[in-house]
Amino acid sequence: MKAKGKNTSKAIKEHRVSDTGASQIKNDSIALVLLSIYLLVDFIPYLGAIDVRGPQWLYLSLVNLIVAFYFLTKSKTNLKKHFNIISGDTLTISYILLFVLCGFSIFFAINKIEAIVAYSRFAISIIAFLNFVILMYGRIHILKRLFQIVTVLVLIQSIPVIYTFIENIDTSSSSTLILGLTGNTGNKNVLAASLAFKLPIILYCLHNFHSPLRNLINLTSLSLTTFLIFILNARAAYLGLLIQSIIYVSLLLYFNLELLSRRQKTSRLIKFLLPLIIVFFTAQSTLRYIEFRDPNAVYGTITKRLGTLSDPTEAAGGRFFFWSNAIDYIKKHPFTGSGYGNWKIVSVEYEKNYNNNFDFSKQVHNDFLQNTAESGIIAGLCFIAVFVLAFIYVRKTLKSDSDNDLKNISLFAALAVCSYFVDAIFNFPAERPIMQIYFVFALAIIVSAAKNPTSTVQNVQNQVKLLIPTLTVFLILILGSIFISHSTYKSMKTQLKVQLLIRNNYNLENVRISSQDINSDFPSIPNLAENNMPIDVIKAWLAFNEGKNEEALALTNRSINVNPYAGYNEFVKASIYFSMNTIDSAYHYSRKGFYNRPRNSELFNMLAKACVQKKDSETLKEAFKIFRKYANYPRSWKIYIRSLFAINKDQEEVIRLSDSISKVFPENAEIQHTRYFVKANLSALKKDFKTALENLEGIMKLYPNDIENVENIGLTYYYMANYLMAMKYFEKVVLSRAYNNGKSEFFLAKCLLNMGSSDSACTYLQMAAQRNYPGASQQFNDLNCKTTGIGPAVKLFKP
Repeated sequence: MKAKGKNTSKAIKEHRVSDTGASQIKNDSIALVLLSIYLLVDFIPYLGAIDVRGPQWLYLSLVNLIVAFYFLTKSKTNLKKHFNIISGDTLTISYILLFVLCGFSIFFAINKIEAIVAYSRFAISIIAFLNFVILMYGRIHILKRLFQIVTVLVLIQSIPVIYTFIENIDTSSSSTLILGLTGNTGNKNVLAASLAFKLPIILYCLHNFHSPLRNLINLTSLSLTTFLIFILNARAAYLGLLIQSIIYVSLLLYFNLELLSRRQKTSRLIKFLLPLIIVFFTAQSTLRYIEFRDPNAVYGTITKRLGTLSDPTEAAGGRFFFWSNAIDYIKKHPFTGSGYGNWKIVSVEYEKNYNNNFDFSKQVHNDFLQNTAESGIIAGLCFIAVFVLAFIYVRKTLKSDSDNDLKNISLFAALAVCSYFVDAIFNFPAERPIMQIYFVFALAIIVSAAKNPTSTVQNVQNQVKLLIPTLTVFLILILGSIFISHSTYKSMKTQLKVQLLIRNNYNLENVRISSQDINSDFPSIPNLAENNMPIDVIKAWLAFNEGKNEEALALTNRSINVNPYAGYNEFVKASIYFSMNTIDSAYHYSRKGFYNRPRNSELFNMLAKACVQKKDSETLKEAFKIFRKYANYPRSWKIYIRSLFAINKDQEEVIRLSDSISKVFPENAEIQHTRYFVKANLSALKKDFKTALENLEGIMKLYPNDIENVENIGLTYYYMANYLMAMKYFEKVVLSRAYNNGKSEFFLAKCLLNMGSSDSACTYLQMAAQRNYPGASQQFNDLNCKTTGIGPAVKLFKP
């Protein structure tokens, strides 16, 4: 019996060990699946949004919820243990402190809603980071399989992009060809940076796995990835690739951590360098071919692009301007910043003399400076501290007695962080979910590798007091980020819908955009569109397009502080007031808008129109003096000269000015058009209709389909009493449907009356009266015309 008892005890013990092993395998498998789901974000497409970030951030926020739910189903002991590990980690605390400081800056934001939208994305990233740490803690070994999965995913991601490149290499211009290589990333630079960031993972697999099948997969993935990086012509990615290559080769040659034999080191070097060299020359030859086929190619060969790295001015391009703006703002707001996510708003003030029209720079092109400018110096230092601590952690891991697998994984994660660091200096990886998720993934690997799973958990009771409040906060953040991400994604879909409607149907009769339907599609968050236009201004523009002026004005008034420097509000308000014939208000807002954005041609055109109405030649001259510093091109002179002529002050001076400018731009059609225009109008004012007609016909030779000129020719023939010729031109204007003021309809009716056709005249008088042309209703009544149902204009003449 005693022996039997011992055997039973042993069996129970073995059963428990077996259960523990099975449970461990199950947990590892679940962790591997959850980690893989996060990294599938690369394959989330636009899904009807104007920017791919919308669905990708939403996807990650939902994955955060799934992982959080999984953790909550685990034992309470595990939760306490993981909380204790995280709460005692310096790098994690620094990252969380950065998150808190960025949140604090929201109180100082110009647009707090936009700050909250941006902050929700940071929340998604930091929650993913914490989830990664917990999923990987004590099971770093599963990363071997995960890295191989990522290598296969990169291979799958690269193939269609390269196929697109090869398919269009002979038919597209170099700019169109290369700029079109985006995948699901948004633009070519993000694609290049994301590939450079994943390259260390591929390198890890190449370094550690040596079976024929894996070698084939890993070498193919490395070759296609580096080929894409080379042809994408992104200098930050080139620099990242160069740094990673130097570090990897140095580690093999000079820091033989694994005590590899000379043969093993040589094998690994060949597996890395040989495909890299072959791919380099292949890509170089391909880019030379593109350059040969397209002499005006913007993107050059790899060596040309690499050559610019030695010239800091060329390498940074316009970034020095953006960086200096951020530094200036930091000096003026060292502790509060502009508010997280608000740089796109304050940058307009700095760039009003730099960017044309409504263009703006959303990013500083340096995440360290942007973070500091938005959230203050302390937040900026915390951000830098995250990188410093990451490299300290790697050094600690390398000096520890951990096994070589752990050290290797930590080293390759550090290579990825190096790549991100380089990209963060020149670009804005924080903006893109595919960059952020891999960044926090690499950070989590470094933290997990530095922690010793066998160490005793200490001070659990002291730490666990904060467990429930912390879980509550993070649950709120998860649910809040899902709500905001979904709302932002919905807004992005509506923005795309509006853009397509305006592009295809705007200003076309018989096709209406229902502002009520579209405006209701916009959620309350966000309040700023991807083009920096307040959502309420988009709504106002749609309402104005339908003649709902009061509703449009109410919407613009509501959005004054959403983006106060951009000029959108002023432009739309001026447009509304012009349509209401409230000239003083139109003048006020067009003037305010122009002086806020003096390089904006739309606002200058609006102000010129207002100056004509106000007969204000002094403001017009002053505004043009400013505008021509930035836009000294023919169209600017055309607007200015025609506006100055319309004010009716010293028209002979305007004629002399138009003659003078026509000598500066002798071959330019717009300038010649302007010269003909002012001479024709001055001749008409002097009732010299023959000379007026000669100049108008000069415009006709330049622009046969200029409807304004066609109408002016019709008017000239009318005043010359050549009613038959006048009718032909007025009819062309009516049939074009270019105007809805009823002017051509009225004069067409007058021609018909002069030719004795009163019945037909009534038809066009009714059309003019319906469009409120002055005198049309009175003449309609004087002729005792009968109201009829009027369809489209009927052609009176054969072409």
